[in-house]
Amino acid sequence: MTTTAAWNRDSLLQMFKPKVVETEIESGMTLKFRQLTVAETDALREQLKADQKAAGPDKAVPAFGLRLLIASLINDDGAPIFAQSDLSDLELAANAPIEKMVGKVLEVNGFTKAVEKNSEATATVASASV
Repeated sequence: MTTTAAWNRDSLLQMFKPKVVETEIESGMTLKFRQLTVAETDALREQLKADQKAAGPDKAVPAFGLRLLIASLINDDGAPIFAQSDLSDLELAANAPIEKMVGKVLEVNGFTKAVEKNSEATATVASASV
């Protein structure tokens, strides 16, 4: 017999708090990703829109997945590993390891449909707009 927990406002808010998720990316290499808040995710989307508008319709801007990666990947002290100023460097990185990390950060932040949709196309996860 399964018991049902009595959910109330406080228990739900506690459950909704962002968490840190550790994952092994390569053999022996574990990285930490923090879940972003709704407000942080919305701000990243707005910044992407603003950057696209400023760049014009014919110029690509760094994708949402890379922006999520920068905001979510943290070190052992909880500090971000990358800054927004690292976008251009990440765009020049090899796609395979970036795709793996962006796929994980999308999953950690609740974008599992984006991961499934892009899992067959190697170059699309890091450049997909969510």
